[in-house]
Amino acid sequence: MLTDIVKFAILGLGAGAIYGLSALGIVLIYRGSGVLNFAQGAVGMVGAYVFYLNRADGVPAPLAALFAIGVGALIGVITHLGVMRPLRNAPAVSRLIGTLAVFSFLYGFGQYRWGVNQARIVSAVLPTSSWEILPGIRIGTDRLVILAIGVVLTAALTVVYRRSTFGLSTSAVAENRRASSAVGVSPDVIATVNWVLGSVLAVCSAILIVSIGTLQVESLTLLVFPALAAALLGGFKSYPLTFLGGLLIGILESEVAFIGTKWSIGDGWGKTVPFIVIIGVLMLTGRALPMRGEATERPPEIGTGRVPVRKLVIASAIALVLILFWFSPGMLSAIEISLAVGLVVMSVVVVTGYAGQLSLAQMALAGMGAWIAARLVANWGVPFELALVIGVVGTIPIGIAVGLPALR
Repeated sequence: MLTDIVKFAILGLGAGAIYGLSALGIVLIYRGSGVLNFAQGAVGMVGAYVFYLNRADGVPAPLAALFAIGVGALIGVITHLGVMRPLRNAPAVSRLIGTLAVFSFLYGFGQYRWGVNQARIVSAVLPTSSWEILPGIRIGTDRLVILAIGVVLTAALTVVYRRSTFGLSTSAVAENRRASSAVGVSPDVIATVNWVLGSVLAVCSAILIVSIGTLQVESLTLLVFPALAAALLGGFKSYPLTFLGGLLIGILESEVAFIGTKWSIGDGWGKTVPFIVIIGVLMLTGRALPMRGEATERPPEIGTGRVPVRKLVIASAIALVLILFWFSPGMLSAIEISLAVGLVVMSVVVVTGYAGQLSLAQMALAGMGAWIAARLVANWGVPFELALVIGVVGTIPIGIAVGLPALR
């Protein structure tokens, strides 16, 4: 048992180093522009597909890597100049939504272009041999190479951002953007360069994780969540602690997956580790991340709360006529789905518009309520109307459990 624990801890170092690399990119972007980048995994996903598909077409690996890195850097520049710079004085939640928009666009593009559930096994770019580091415990050379790359890059970033003029300028911009401008340091240039470097790290981490796994849109895009957890452990400022946080998450994921398989409780529990880490850190620290420019940003607008009754009646009448006399059955089915999703979106309005918090869990909460109702109908013969009410009531404690840590 002890041998297995050590073995899986060592196996987790490879994935953990990749989480740490991606997290370093998140920290670079955060320190350079004050933006928490939820699109980090999606940028890496696009770069990974560019690399491996070009490599499969016969392009030499170094040239394919340069092309993929160039694509990632270009996405970083466009994201900063085209999306984030216009939002520099907007509320912090608007900037977060901006990165989520980039996430959604790149994820949708990946689905359309390469297929969301299509996992491709590609030829590895790293050595596939292994080393026996302890009796009965072997570790792949590829994981050792990934770990070495992570350690070297972490050390290099630490030295550069502590010693170089650019690194000190980044720290100055992170402290006070306006004062940095007054002494000739351009916050836009600093932010653009850090977006480029952060996006390049996203591409590198995605390429490396595919080398020990599979090429898949969804899994690469969701790499952002363990990376965010690692960045949180590093306080969004310490590169060594961020990389160590990635290693810790990789080890915990491997151990939890092993325990889940050993005890026959399922093999998906390892993926919950980043979320548990995020919730745990936020609850223990009890403070939000500092958002740059909060004192000078434009506050969110407050609505009047009045319902335009005349416009509502006219729109409802037009919709009723179209539904009864015009729309086809296929269109009606699409409208039903749109209305159901609209209810979930209304919950986002309540949480974000009135509570001032950005929730990414609303669709998951809706799915939990639907699951409760479906089980009641299918297994217990409960009438749909009653199951609907029970599903809603049963989801409330789950929502509270999610919301309480967020209030910290």
